[in-house]
Amino acid sequence: MGYGLVINLAPPTTTGSISDEGMLVRADGISYLNIPVDWHSPRYEDFELFSKRASGNPVRCAFWFIVR
Repeated sequence: MGYGLVINLAPPTTTGSISDEGMLVRADGISYLNIPVDWHSPRYEDFELFSKRASGNPVRCAFWFIVR
């Protein structure tokens, strides 16, 4: 099973982020979406966008946990 979409919720300044992650993912033919969530002040609009795009896709967090 391949992946069709990667959603990154981390801001690009997050420790451990990969500056060209989107380019690397797209180079493998996978769609990439960055929704830079401010964890101290998350916005409902970010949640709505994530919910619409993540529906039916596996979700992985930065700690390598997978939610299905």
